[in-house]
Amino acid sequence: MGVASAIIGAMIGADTVFLYMFVAFFCASVAGQLAHRVRSGRLWPAIPWREVVTLNLATLMTFGAFYLALVWIPASLVAGIEAAFAPLITLFIGLRVRRRVPALTWVLALGVLACSIAFGAAQNQALAIPGPQYITGVALALTAGAGMAVLALVSHRLGKRGVSAASILAVRYHLAYVVALLLALRENPLKVGLPDLLGSLVWMVPLGIAAVVLPLFLIQSGMMRTDPTLTTVMMAGLPAISFLTEAILLGSRTTVASWALLVLLVALIGTYGVIDVRRTQPRL
Repeated sequence: MGVASAIIGAMIGADTVFLYMFVAFFCASVAGQLAHRVRSGRLWPAIPWREVVTLNLATLMTFGAFYLALVWIPASLVAGIEAAFAPLITLFIGLRVRRRVPALTWVLALGVLACSIAFGAAQNQALAIPGPQYITGVALALTAGAGMAVLALVSHRLGKRGVSAASILAVRYHLAYVVALLLALRENPLKVGLPDLLGSLVWMVPLGIAAVVLPLFLIQSGMMRTDPTLTTVMMAGLPAISFLTEAILLGSRTTVASWALLVLLVALIGTYGVIDVRRTQPRL
């Protein structure tokens, strides 16, 4: 997904982002419906409507803000800010159901956030992004991070109830593709000829399947089996992949500071994962 994010950021502009969002989320919804139907034989999953609404709103918030942010700032920066903010939101929400959160968990989560902000500053300096665009992109990335935290918490809770990943994927994209379609029509209502539209769909459909449908099947399954905070911390590793993709395939300029901060970020994520596994595994 990190590779796809970098490629999407290079290929999609403000004039096509909403159409791409509609195509990608509609494909994801159809794939989820088919997977659920094959698995259970039922048309609609047995998920309470309150959870369905929450999943749809969080999905729209996460991916809508994410793809809009790609228009303003590089994919590595978007993914870094989004994924770094999500663990802190998850911890704050988790305080309502947990008695206490270990101090080291807070330290590592804050370390991931600080490292991601520093990485973003280094990238901003390297790419000379104008101030207003940078602020807009960062605000959207933070919004996406909050949505990611809610998705991880709700998915984990439903997984503990025995709800399958296919069932969640069957219901969580409807609001996203409807809103994306309305915005696409508002931005360019019937001004694009049929040949141009079909030409866009030729590359948008396979890109949507590769960048959204397939990765999110795997991510959704993981979110339902993993502690929400660990899930969001692990997702903070996405900027490493996006950063490498932008540097190697797209020829983006980088700095030594960017590389050093990225190594530190990966080390912090790995440390958190090791500590969390040791904390949650029963002792023999």
